[in-house]
Amino acid sequence: MKIRLTRRRAITILIAVCGGATVAWWERAGSGLPELELSLPSPGILGTASFEVFMALSRIVLLRDDLDRQMAQRLFKLIMDEPWAPKHIHNAYATLRAAIIKRNKAADRENPASLNVLGAGEKWFVSHLVTTWYLGIYYHEQQPTRRVAYSEALMFDAIRGVVPIPYLESTGFGAWADAPPLRKPKS
Repeated sequence: MKIRLTRRRAITILIAVCGGATVAWWERAGSGLPELELSLPSPGILGTASFEVFMALSRIVLLRDDLDRQMAQRLFKLIMDEPWAPKHIHNAYATLRAAIIKRNKAADRENPASLNVLGAGEKWFVSHLVTTWYLGIYYHEQQPTRRVAYSEALMFDAIRGVVPIPYLESTGFGAWADAPPLRKPKS
């Protein structure tokens, strides 16, 4: 199933699902942000998780459709070694998918409900997933800390092309004193 979703609506859904807040005013405020085009595969069998479901969950919680597939594969392999990962991936994705589909229907847009339905384990897992995508470092108490990505980590997107990535992009002597070039925001 494919669905088109504005970033504002996706944020509204995530806030409602994870935090239980009623945020109708946010959605009614409108937005000039581009839409995400999300592919929402079936969640599959309870307690299992496919790579496609993992990618869909990552796209939903990160509000991005341009995630690095190789980093995702490395991260998926590490995460699947966690004891509760398949259950958390499946449950978080199934819950968020249902909320997105429900909220995308015209009848439900004007009457947002509190959707505080993610369990504590799923909330922890979603924060773990977002942290790993942004930092590129995998942390888990039962496994050694590992670097999953460096320049592919999402934290570098905010400064890409303005501030050089340490130890990766050479700036040359004295370049730090020059003003950064102006860049156009992504559309």
